[in-house]
Amino acid sequence: MPNNMNEVFKNLKTDANPNEFDKFKLDNKIELYELMFADLKSNNKVKAAYNPMYDNILNTIKKLQKNLKEKDLKITELEQMNRSTLQPMQQSTSRRTYNNYSDAVKNKESKFTMIIRKSENSTINDLKEETIKKLNSVKNQIEVLNVKHREHATIVEMKSDEQLQILKNEVEKDQQMTANQPTERIPTILIKRIDNDLKEEQIVNEISENYKLRKEECVVKKYLNDPNYNTNRMFINLKKEQTIQIIQAGFVKIGYQCYPVEARFNLVQCFCCHRFGHRHKDKDGNIVCRNKASCGHCAGEHMTHQCKSLNDKSKLKCSNCKDRHGAKDGKCKSRQLALNKIKQTSCC
Repeated sequence: MPNNMNEVFKNLKTDANPNEFDKFKLDNKIELYELMFADLKSNNKVKAAYNPMYDNILNTIKKLQKNLKEKDLKITELEQMNRSTLQPMQQSTSRRTYNNYSDAVKNKESKFTMIIRKSENSTINDLKEETIKKLNSVKNQIEVLNVKHREHATIVEMKSDEQLQILKNEVEKDQQMTANQPTERIPTILIKRIDNDLKEEQIVNEISENYKLRKEECVVKKYLNDPNYNTNRMFINLKKEQTIQIIQAGFVKIGYQCYPVEARFNLVQCFCCHRFGHRHKDKDGNIVCRNKASCGHCAGEHMTHQCKSLNDKSKLKCSNCKDRHGAKDGKCKSRQLALNKIKQTSCC
């Protein structure tokens, strides 16, 4: 604020434009002008000396007050418009609140999934077009929650099993297309800290007797030494019922002892592009992957065995999550997400 009235009148101009005083806000200008006007009104000498400016100051105060009123009206109008538009949006996007996680899981809307595939010669675009045509043909009979297009299949989510059957019948009219529900995954059981004295045949015999299985139903994948505990560990596949029983219990009985177990899931990773969910070649040795090659060491556009910097750890880069590690690293974020998706379709 100015120290005296002389400084005010030096800065004051005859044009009553509120934007001329850059030093003060609109409210401060009005207070300044009102103080000046009061001083002029009370002091006859000042009024006589600055009589030409007296009317100009009064008009300036009125115009500034009018501008303030107009701005207030505009602000109130905008607030009313925001309320009228935001309220219905907030009501439509409102989410349910639950006291704990278990309540949220119980009240979660169930989804029924269908996987649609086409012949190997077809492209991704062909599968998309055919799937959309099939969905449009039965759109009055089903309610689609979500559609996800993947490299070799299209995933459709619906509300009921009956709707899935309607879509399946429509899709299978085309002999080159198949529609199936995803099967439950049975994990491999990892038995940890097995005594070194126990042999593989003895473990299989004990498990088959304790859990009422035939020996042929106990498929041992690996039986390895665990250097961390100076014991052994075994990867074994069992039937669904016995797998659920053992995983839920957290241990397996072998003889008179109980050994800790862990569920392990097989995550398929391509050796060419290093993405998850498919292989580079099929059982007959034919190349299946249609993506560009991506190095598992530096994420370059070449095969891993062709990489020139395999021994240089400073050039490590994951082609999936772009972090500083190899594409096969167990701590990769993309790998963990892919494993979590597999666990959601697991039987236990």
